[in-house]
Amino acid sequence: MPSINQMRRVRQLIDDKLLARARLMGGLTESLRSLLPPALAPRCRVAAIAADQLTLSAEGGAWATQLRYLQREIIKHMNAHHGLDIRRVKVHVSAPAGPDPAASAGKRPVRRPRVPDAAVDTLRRTARTVNDPGLAGALERLATKSGKRRS
Repeated sequence: MPSINQMRRVRQLIDDKLLARARLMGGLTESLRSLLPPALAPRCRVAAIAADQLTLSAEGGAWATQLRYLQREIIKHMNAHHGLDIRRVKVHVSAPAGPDPAASAGKRPVRRPRVPDAAVDTLRRTARTVNDPGLAGALERLATKSGKRRS
C-alpha cells in the first residue's frame, strides 16, 4: 500500500483542471444514474459535456436504446439539477466495463438438447456428398460437435 507521502506526490503530478473535470463527470454520472431504472443505471455513464450537448456511454446497444428513449427526462433532470443548458443527448455504445458478477451468479451453463444419433449420421453422410468443401467441412464439424454433447 502506498504511503501518504507517495500519494501526495502522485496528486501533485495530476493537473487540477483534469481532476476537477473528472469530479464533474463523476458527479454528473451519479446524478444520471439516480434518474435511471436500476437495471440500466450501472450500464451507463456521462462520457462528455460540451456546449449544449451531453454525451452518454452505454454498455451495449440495448442499453443505449433505453437511454435514447429517456432523452427528454435526462435533459430536464440535468438542466434542473446542475444548472446546465443541455439541448441534445448523444449516446455512444461502449464495451462493458468488466464482468458483472451479479449477472452470472447462480447461473447454470446452457444445456443443449441431445442430438439424435440418426441426425449426426445424416450430417456426416451429407458432408460426404456435398461438392462444396467449405460446406462439407462445416457439416462434418457440426456432426462432430453434436456427437460430443452426449451424456
